[in-house]
Amino acid sequence: MTTDRKVALVAGAQGVIGRNLIEHLKTLEHWDVIGLSRRVGGDDGRVRQPCGFPASRARFGDFVFSWDYDMFADGSKARRFGFHEFVDTEKMLVEIVVDFRRRKFIP
Repeated sequence: MTTDRKVALVAGAQGVIGRNLIEHLKTLEHWDVIGLSRRVGGDDGRVRQPCGFPASRARFGDFVFSWDYDMFADGSKARRFGFHEFVDTEKMLVEIVVDFRRRKFIP
């Protein structure tokens, strides 16, 4: 049996879904958590929450990160009106993690 630790990066760690995901991951044996949020969180054993996300100081960041509710969107209406280009979500997330590592936001 291996004891390799896994690390979850939770964006929106102080939001409803983020908080609940972190609480769930804390119950699992081999998970550590790095939480990112606009609001400052605290370190709690296997959970690290660095100070508020620095990009949120911009007005756009304040708009995006200040919602008190979760937002789900559907792009099918945009495609019906001719907007067919898209961003590959997995590729985008990998690029964000690489950038966060380069900036030393995450290990």
